[in-house]
Amino acid sequence: MDKTTNTHLNISCSQCGAAIQSYNANTTFATCEYCGAETTLFDKNDAVTAKDSFNTEAKAIVFTNEVREIKTKILKWLIDDNMTPVNILMASTISALRKVYYPVYTFKGTYDGTYSVSDKYGKVANSANPVHGDFTVVKYGGEEQISQAEQDLVTELTIKAGTSVQTVPLTKISQLETDIVDAEPPQLAWDDAAEMKAAAFVYDVLKQQNPAAGEITHYLKYDVTSSDVLYYPLWTCNYRYFLSEPKLICVDEVSGEVIGEREKAAALGLSVFSLAKNVFRNGLVLWFLYYIARIALAEYVDKKYGLDHGIYDNLLISPLWGTYWMIRAVLICVVIPLTCCTVLYKYFEAKAYSRYKAIREKSLDNILSGKTKNIFEN
Repeated sequence: MDKTTNTHLNISCSQCGAAIQSYNANTTFATCEYCGAETTLFDKNDAVTAKDSFNTEAKAIVFTNEVREIKTKILKWLIDDNMTPVNILMASTISALRKVYYPVYTFKGTYDGTYSVSDKYGKVANSANPVHGDFTVVKYGGEEQISQAEQDLVTELTIKAGTSVQTVPLTKISQLETDIVDAEPPQLAWDDAAEMKAAAFVYDVLKQQNPAAGEITHYLKYDVTSSDVLYYPLWTCNYRYFLSEPKLICVDEVSGEVIGEREKAAALGLSVFSLAKNVFRNGLVLWFLYYIARIALAEYVDKKYGLDHGIYDNLLISPLWGTYWMIRAVLICVVIPLTCCTVLYKYFEAKAYSRYKAIREKSLDNILSGKTKNIFEN
């Protein structure tokens, strides 16, 4: 497969620095419309003929986890967040679990060509510099259209798994128990986005080598020497909380990691205002009870024992409406609430989240023990 591709169309003239708007991709140079100078794109003598390695046997990672284990992981993941609604398991439904194989291509090869470097003002500082090296590109290659986020997820997990996982030929995978996404032809997968990923890879390499460059343009040829396709296994399902939009949940067969978007409760948690209100209210109650107790003390104890009021003139016990009495009122109704809302806020917040979590864990225990209905459709 011969690939000679212009990956960046903003090529600049090596003489005057003007942008070259158009040129013939089959030639080795471009002519500037302003000064007439010729800018070399690449040297034909450096051309590399690619090997047609698009017939590699497709391989797959086998599903080994049990359905019950995956369901338990999903349920635990659903409740494991501070902002998750308390009734998440009681008010949600989860679709049937699917075992899906997603095809992911890994293209390897070499690149060869030239690049130019412009300064921050757009003037070409260096032009027609030779560049060559190796590249590896991983890309989702299924014919089934999935969201960009799902494509990025499958690609990322494939890269993370590396080559250490055990694989088998795809022909040994049963299609009765799994859904296998058909892979697009490797040439189409390369032309679709893998080629641009290779270009982006080279651009990043050049950017690291030229950190002060304002703009880098390059003209490259690719020699794709291998194109392996791996069918990556994911457990997938959708869950729906009340009448909200369904959300996708994926479980990585290799690592067991659960990936998805959690439902968030808008009013869950402990706000500073609610904490201040509760503490202030409790402070008023405490202050009122203390007020009643002090009246009783003055009415009965003082009269019974004939004690002088000066004995009680301190911060803990003092006559009504005195200096210490006012200090106590400020402490109980102002200082303590402010302290709880600042210094001790994290403590009270953690206590509130702990109570909510205990409720969710109780719901989980009821489902796992069979006391309440399982929320999975299958």
